[in-house]
Amino acid sequence: MNSVHYDGALDALETALIWQSNRENTLRVLFKLHLNMGRAREAAESVERMLALDPTNYKMYYVLGQIYALQQDRTRSYQAYQSVLHLVSNSGEAEKVRALLR
Repeated sequence: MNSVHYDGALDALETALIWQSNRENTLRVLFKLHLNMGRAREAAESVERMLALDPTNYKMYYVLGQIYALQQDRTRSYQAYQSVLHLVSNSGEAEKVRALLR
């Protein structure tokens, strides 16, 4: 996909966010598109927008931590991973997540 197609897709997704009731799926596609384009900052912004809709989505905090790690932002990466641990601390997934973060 060339940059013209990417830009067209980005415009379509931003328009969809205005009119669509299920924004989380659109934001997920937007995040993946930004990541495929090498736009880590914009990908992180899309994930942050998803988390504003569902602040309990620990998987997206994990993804956000990975994006920040790619950007060499250790502080924000650590904070995102801490959010993951906080959200899963009382669930059966806590040990699995801790293993991922080691």
